[in-house]
Amino acid sequence: MKDPTSSVVSLAFSLLFLSPISGYGQKTNSVHWTFAGEPVRQNESILKITADISPGWHLYSQTIGEGGPRPTRIFFEETNEFMLVGSAEEKGDPVKFRDETYEMEIIWYSGTVTFLQKIRLNQPITFIKGRVEYMTCNNYVCIPDKQDFIFNLQPPK
Repeated sequence: MKDPTSSVVSLAFSLLFLSPISGYGQKTNSVHWTFAGEPVRQNESILKITADISPGWHLYSQTIGEGGPRPTRIFFEETNEFMLVGSAEEKGDPVKFRDETYEMEIIWYSGTVTFLQKIRLNQPITFIKGRVEYMTCNNYVCIPDKQDFIFNLQPPK
């Protein structure tokens, strides 16, 4: 018969050894997202995706090249009801610098950044779904994450 104490010790050791790996996908409080749609004309709206970034953290721009850190990416659930007009603009105070690790220019944001995406409506709709994929970093760790969203659109007044 096997000693039950050795099984408990083995299980505890395994959990301790694997805990850094299992903690990788956990959510942090590094960024809070808000989503708002603003009608511009009868068939156009601006979708505002705002990231409020916690002190000590930063969020990468959409314009990071291949081989660099994970850029922010915005994905919209495709339908025939609307179309994207151009790509999302970034409004915030970017920090630009040459990163010798990646051997490229890096752009990130601290504090707040808003992504503005213009859309053209092909028919009256009330919501648009999608997700933001991003990475936040501090001086010690980088955490990739994603945030699903739903824009509730109001008709122009």
